[in-house]
Amino acid sequence: MIVNTTVFYIDWQTYRRRFPLACGYPFVVNKGKIKSEGVEFEGHAKVTEALTADLSGSYTDARANGALTNLGAPDGARAPYFPKTIISAGGDIWRTCRSAVCDGRPMYTYRSSAYTQFNERSPLSRKIPSSSC
Repeated sequence: MIVNTTVFYIDWQTYRRRFPLACGYPFVVNKGKIKSEGVEFEGHAKVTEALTADLSGSYTDARANGALTNLGAPDGARAPYFPKTIISAGGDIWRTCRSAVCDGRPMYTYRSSAYTQFNERSPLSRKIPSSSC
């Protein structure tokens, strides 16, 4: 069995954001500070000679570290495009089928919802729904 775990804290001092212009060209501006903290883990185990199992996941809490007045986001507003939770589970199963090796790799992944803007009430904000497959 192999298990890896990471705990992280990131203090972005100069968050940059790309904005499209009506003429088709984007520009990049410094928007403020973000604090991101969380945990990631992954595990891999050989259950039997023909079966291995994998489990991984993360929890990320990325938020504005101070008000972002140019975006209308208060201190603590969730950073855009960051799902809080991602979980993946799967495995690898194989066996000999006649004279060949047959194998399969079932997998399941879940991602929690996120928004496209700091200010979720902004008319430009869109909710990225949670997904699983």
